[in-house]
Amino acid sequence: MPRTGVLLLNMGGPSTLSEVGPFLNGIFTDREIIQMPFQSVLGPLVAKRRTPKVTRLYEAIGGGSPIKKWTTLQGTAMINKLDQIAPLTSPHKFYIAFRYVPPLTETALKQMAEDGIERVVAFPQYPQYSCATSGSSLNLLWKTERELGLTGKFKWSIIDRWYDHPLYVESVAKKVREGLDLFEEQVRDKVVLVFSAHSIPMRVVNRGDPYPSQIGATVDLVMKNLNFSHNYILSYQSKVGPVPWLGPSTVNVVTNLPSQGIKHALV
Repeated sequence: MPRTGVLLLNMGGPSTLSEVGPFLNGIFTDREIIQMPFQSVLGPLVAKRRTPKVTRLYEAIGGGSPIKKWTTLQGTAMINKLDQIAPLTSPHKFYIAFRYVPPLTETALKQMAEDGIERVVAFPQYPQYSCATSGSSLNLLWKTERELGLTGKFKWSIIDRWYDHPLYVESVAKKVREGLDLFEEQVRDKVVLVFSAHSIPMRVVNRGDPYPSQIGATVDLVMKNLNFSHNYILSYQSKVGPVPWLGPSTVNVVTNLPSQGIKHALV
């Protein structure tokens, strides 16, 4: 029987095309992510309007998000490693808690209780902390724990940010080097690096959220690892809804590169 659980928290993504609608509905009705007037009415309408377009996008990448697959693979590798290096807290077992699609937080908590888990490490899969991502996932975790009558059942530890962890920084730098190697040697030094991070609403930024500064810190550490070998730009992607989001937009940045005389870019 496992003694220690590692709870991998994330927003999740639709594994099948039929999950796209419920996934978007969850996002647009969640006031911790997006706030709009008359949200209980407008949120579902916006989600319904966007569902066909977003469904086509997921269809183009194979019929769904790969996030559950990769989270499962990462969780399996992590537990195998933990059992080797931390025998005092073993055996370990990982659980997945997504916000808007299965497996949900409620399911994970029930399964941990059924498995007799004593201690849990809550491990949001967002390297940089934001109240709209890690914060909202943890809020839902504590709320659901109370609703299920499980308060006090587990001894909790929390890893809520790891934007500057050396192994994370090295892994990003490694991917950049691999990308640069795909360019012909005669143009490699001219490549501009475009770091694209998931955007968050400006409402969240303006109340002091640490996410932008931690994204910037990660980029700076990666560039230090690369000895600042190339020019680079930080931009943001995945804006949804009618409210202002953190920019500049990755699409706009990449589109405007040729007008600045830049012919080679790695995103």
